Amino acid sequence: MAKKAVKKFDFMFLIIFLFGITIGIQFKAGYSERYELSFMDREIVTQINQMQQGNSEISRQLKYAKKKINAFENSSKESEETKQVREQVEELKLTLGYSQVSGAGVIVKIDIREDVNLGPLMEEKKWFLSILNDIKYYGGETVSINGQRIGPYSAVVLAGNHINVNSIPIVQPYEISIVGDRKSLLKYFNETSIMIDEMKGRYGMDVDVRAYENITVPKLDVEKKPKYVRR
Repeated sequence: MAKKAVKKFDFMFLIIFLFGITIGIQFKAGYSERYELSFMDREIVTQINQMQQGNSEISRQLKYAKKKINAFENSSKESEETKQVREQVEELKLTLGYSQVSGAGVIVKIDIREDVNLGPLMEEKKWFLSILNDIKYYGGETVSINGQRIGPYSAVVLAGNHINVNSIPIVQPYEISIVGDRKSLLKYFNETSIMIDEMKGRYGMDVDVRAYENITVPKLDVEKKPKYVRR
């Protein structure tokens, strides 16, 4: 009799245990697992689930789009800053003479028919200095003398009996290549300059000036750095 009571108790315990598991499953189930709902309720639940899934997907796509937009804006801003820095560097290189330049301009050749060294005379009269200053005033932007680029640190001086440009000796004929305003430069060399008239008339020098559509002015061979400037 006692054994039957124990078996009956075990059987009832098993039923209660299984019933508890079933209730737990029902509480944890989502909308899609609530089959006890009516057909209309199940349709509403299905639509709610679909809307929630759709909203989640839209939210995810929106976050992704915002992330891409922010990345693009940051990238564009950085690219623009980089472009500006690069342009500033190129402008600085142009000013210092560290980049080759091409453009419209004139070429001036200075020589003399006689067998005379023009170096000492050019230095004595400071003609190179005057010509270079006038070139800037009359629209010259980039200049070279016998292939030597004239930069802010360039020196055109007499060394012995010849002219040095950037510490490089040059000899006549002197060829000055200028990229700049051709019309203004031609007027200066052919009409305006009293100094050029003196070079031709008094000293018998040949000053030939010709305009060109394209002239190439080379960059400085060696970047000359200031010795005494401190940062």
